[in-house]
Amino acid sequence: IRNQKERKQEAQLKAAILCPSGISSSLIMKSELQELFPQIDFREAHSVESFTSQEWETEFDMIFSSVPIDTKKKLYVINPIMTQLEKNGLMATVQNDFLF
Repeated sequence: IRNQKERKQEAQLKAAILCPSGISSSLIMKSELQELFPQIDFREAHSVESFTSQEWETEFDMIFSSVPIDTKKKLYVINPIMTQLEKNGLMATVQNDFLF
């Protein structure tokens, strides 16, 4: 059982959340994304500037951002507060990209 738990933790996808408009909107984004994707490990939300300057990109499998950024990782540009239609579309896209 312990080995299965360890493998699950190793295989878990990691995602970054980026938002240029402040910590409160990024926290809202994180909360909504955690509800939509409980199987993804969402790390702390960061500003776009701190993310690009420290090149944390290698730590993540995907990035959710409220603005487009230049990255080689899979990027999902979302609104800080999404409608149900936007949530459904995002879920379908992420599931298709990462085959949940």
